[in-house]
Amino acid sequence: MAFNVRLMLNEITPLRRIQVRYPKSRISVNNIYARTDNNGRVRIDRDDDPRGVEVEVYANNPVVGAVSGALNAQVSVMTRLHAGEEMIVPRRAKDRDNFRMVEVARDIYNRTCRHFSPFMAEFPFPTVGENLTRQIRIKLDSPSSTSFTDPHAPQFDYPLIHIKENQVRLADGTLDLDGQLRRHISSELAHALHFGTMNGAKRRAVRLRYLATLISSGVLDGFDFSWSDGDPDARLMAFVEAFDLFVDHFDQTLAVGTNYNVRRANFNADEIASIVTATGTATGPRTPGAVCLALFRDYAGAPGVGLKTAVTHYVTSGSLTFPDFRRWVRRNFGEASAEFAAIDAAATAGGM
Repeated sequence: MAFNVRLMLNEITPLRRIQVRYPKSRISVNNIYARTDNNGRVRIDRDDDPRGVEVEVYANNPVVGAVSGALNAQVSVMTRLHAGEEMIVPRRAKDRDNFRMVEVARDIYNRTCRHFSPFMAEFPFPTVGENLTRQIRIKLDSPSSTSFTDPHAPQFDYPLIHIKENQVRLADGTLDLDGQLRRHISSELAHALHFGTMNGAKRRAVRLRYLATLISSGVLDGFDFSWSDGDPDARLMAFVEAFDLFVDHFDQTLAVGTNYNVRRANFNADEIASIVTATGTATGPRTPGAVCLALFRDYAGAPGVGLKTAVTHYVTSGSLTFPDFRRWVRRNFGEASAEFAAIDAAATAGGM
C-alpha cells in the first residue's frame, strides 16, 4: 500500500519540489520517480518495509539540478523512509548547501522569469520530464575564480551555472542566502535561461565566442568583468549581460512578493534608476547598462509594447546583439509597426 512521507531541509524548512527515486519493489531493478510538493510531502507508491524503503533524494527541482566534483555528478542523498515519517534528509553541510542553492534558484525563477513567456510554466523547458535531458545544472565551485555560465556544457549539452563559492559565503562560512548567493544566481540563471532557449548548434557557437571573450578579458582568471569597445564580441557580451541586469534588478523588488503588477511598478520606479546610475553617461550597443535600458525601459515603455512583450521578444528573437534585435523587430513587424517605431526610438536614445 502506498504511503506518504515529508522530507525536510531542517526542522522548519521543507524540501520543496525536489526529485526522489526509489525501486518499484525490494527486488525490482525498475525505478519510480516522484517530486515532493511545496510542503515537502511525497507519495511512495509501494508497501512500507520494516527496514524502510531506500530512496535517493536529488538536489534538483523543476528549474535547476545541482552537480559536483570533476565529473559534475548529480548531487543526491540516500536514505530509508517509513510511512508517515518526517525526515531531515541532507545531514552533511555541503549537501544542505546544495539543496538550499537549488531552492534559491527556483524562488528567483518563480518571482522573476516565470512572469514572462516562454518561461511561464513550472519547468522552464517543458520537455524536461524526469529524464532531465533539458535541465540547467548549477554547481558551487571552490576552484572557480568567478561565477559564470557555460552556455553548452559538454557533459550535458545544456547550460551549466558555476557559482564561485567564496563569493557567496559569509564570514562564518554559511551561505549568504538573501545577499550574494541570490545576486550571483539571479545573474547567472538569466544567462542559462536565455541560452537554454537556443538550439544546440547555436549554443555551441555562442559558447566559443562567449567563453573566449570571458577568458580574454580576464574574467576566468579573477579580474574585473570588462572588455574593450574594440573587442569583436563586445556587442554580444553587452546584449547577453543586459538580460542579467534586468533579471537581477527585477528580483530586487523581492519585498513585494510575486504580484507582477506591483513588482513591475517597483522595478520602473526604483530599479531603473539604479541601472541608470550604474551606467552613467555610457551609451551604445557595447554597454550592457545602455542595452538594458534601451530594451527594458525604452522599448518596454513604448505604447503597444510593454515589459512582458519586450522580454518575450528578447528571449525568443534568437538575436545576439542589439543591432540584430532591431533588424529582427523590423523583419517580424514591419517598418510601419509600433514595435519598430519603439525599437528605433530606443536605439536613437541609447546611441545604438
